[in-house]
Amino acid sequence: GAVDLSVTGLPPDSTASFRPAAVVVAPGTSTVIVKTSRRTARGTYTLTFRGTSGSTVHDVTTTLIVA
Repeated sequence: GAVDLSVTGLPPDSTASFRPAAVVVAPGTSTVIVKTSRRTARGTYTLTFRGTSGSTVHDVTTTLIVA
């Protein structure tokens, strides 16, 4: 089935978008684009990316540095 993608931990005044938003064919890939604004506070943020398919959930964490 499809794997729905999401992210948490984004800094204020930022957005993330996935292309595509869900992966349908395995193995599949998606690109995430994180956009910040001039109001986004500088710092280090821990982002958690989640893939969900039915009752199966997989999380991966990474670090975003806004300089």
